[in-house]
Amino acid sequence: MRQPPGKRRIRLAKLLAAVLLGGSTTAYAQTPATSDILIRAERATLNQQAGTGLYEGNAELHQGIRQLRADSIRIELKDGAPQRIEATGGVLLKEEGIVEARGNRLVYDVASQRISVYEQAYVNHQGRVFEGAELEYDLQSKQVDARGGGEDGRVRLVIPAEELE
Repeated sequence: MRQPPGKRRIRLAKLLAAVLLGGSTTAYAQTPATSDILIRAERATLNQQAGTGLYEGNAELHQGIRQLRADSIRIELKDGAPQRIEATGGVLLKEEGIVEARGNRLVYDVASQRISVYEQAYVNHQGRVFEGAELEYDLQSKQVDARGGGEDGRVRLVIPAEELE
């Protein structure tokens, strides 16, 4: 029985992602650093020679407890490993119980372990909320740097009441 074109494209995208990223594309472990990457989207364009993958249309990337959703996700690879991930359009990044980031554009530099969120940027790190035009979040140090934003051009920080006691 023939599969509908959409399902064939998704299966092809998964297969190409497995070849491009190396190994399986299903996440089982709980830590992002040791988990496989699962990518789903309506369309995928992969260039093995350039080491890039572009996933468009309701794109999702799952790696352990880390989830990234956006209109499009672009991955740059070096030696088969992701080096830079850029997501655009309705971006949502979550690590359950740790961090949630939203904005119109997100850039994740894997080597430096820094996430930059642009345009109506929002980061919630364990209850502390940061909002601004641009936010940078360091996954190792858990430091957030914020610039501009809001109607008055300032950043906004909310510290939960229990931390003030």
